[in-house]
Amino acid sequence: MSICITVKVPDGLVLGTDSVAQLTGRLSDGTLEIAKTYNNARRLFQVGESMGIMAFGVGNLGTRSVDQSVVGFLGRSTDQRRVGAFANSLCEFMKTRYAEAYPANDGREQPEVGFFVSGYSEGARSAEEWEFVLPNAEKARPVRDLTAYGSVWRGVSTPMPRLYEGFDARIPEQLLRLGVSQDIVSQVFNEQWKLSTVYDGMPIQDALNLGTLLLNTAIGAAAFEKSSTSSCGGPLQVAVIQPSEGWTWITRPSLAVTQ
Repeated sequence: MSICITVKVPDGLVLGTDSVAQLTGRLSDGTLEIAKTYNNARRLFQVGESMGIMAFGVGNLGTRSVDQSVVGFLGRSTDQRRVGAFANSLCEFMKTRYAEAYPANDGREQPEVGFFVSGYSEGARSAEEWEFVLPNAEKARPVRDLTAYGSVWRGVSTPMPRLYEGFDARIPEQLLRLGVSQDIVSQVFNEQWKLSTVYDGMPIQDALNLGTLLLNTAIGAAAFEKSSTSSCGGPLQVAVIQPSEGWTWITRPSLAVTQ
């Protein structure tokens, strides 16, 4: 599944991911299963000096890893001046790769793979965030208003709401199923429980600290899940983008002998 986050403040943008890749295979009845989990996949990709791509969800498109599909896209000549246009170009490319790996007309289960594209358009002072999740996305969509600041996470989602929102997101869902009215649920589970974080004026170092806290919260929880496979984990991949300084790697994946 994996986890990716952004923390957007006026001074810049923090991007971070884990390194898990859950590879899928098919059983004899056509359903998908997790065939193998690896902990050293590339999930964060630099695009020039002002933009990045993060991937979450399934770790392979057929026999090809998701990270190699991203590398294949980055090897093409693509306009990088506008974040939204670049995100939609990536979406079109990945839709083709996805359709080749998981044809929709064969009636079999299709896994989800998502892409989060964020950074600065040419001449802009405020960062943009766009995303799409296959197989259902037709095109990339903006994540939030251009002037909004805060934290966003995708992929593994359970641990972060407990920390950041103040409650498990499954609680209001269960109350609704038990017959509690939407009005009462909305009154109880609102922003009063949210971590009262001040993003306006937050230094980029503190945004980086917050981003790594959220990543480590998800990874730490996954380490103790009652599950045969880890939903996220491995080394952190973290970068910062600032409108004046551009891209800075904080922790970057690299090849090395580890045994």
